[in-house]
Amino acid sequence: MKNTTKNTPAIYVRNSTTDSWRPVPIDDTKQISESLYIDANGCTALTELKADAAQYIYANGCTALTELKADAAQTIYANGCTALTELKADAAQYIYANGCTALTELKADAAQYIYANG
Repeated sequence: MKNTTKNTPAIYVRNSTTDSWRPVPIDDTKQISESLYIDANGCTALTELKADAAQYIYANGCTALTELKADAAQTIYANGCTALTELKADAAQYIYANGCTALTELKADAAQYIYANG
């Protein structure tokens, strides 16, 4: 995926599995929070991700990410987010947060599986 914005790092979003991924600047919080699928893998500039409508979040390797809130997400991948201290995902069934060494708060009331080693 190619970053088509000029100086602002982008993450990629879509609203169905048949849609194409489209880049969105990381500071466009409205578009991000309304998207059903969010791919921020490797976005080292991202510090906070609030994804109210997202069902699936891919944020592996976002090393500056400190806060991830995704109330409706079913699945969250946040492996290697070494600065992540707070992960709130009330509806998530699957959470992958391996290598999140700074994680101090994990709220996942509906989780069936949580992987948070190391």
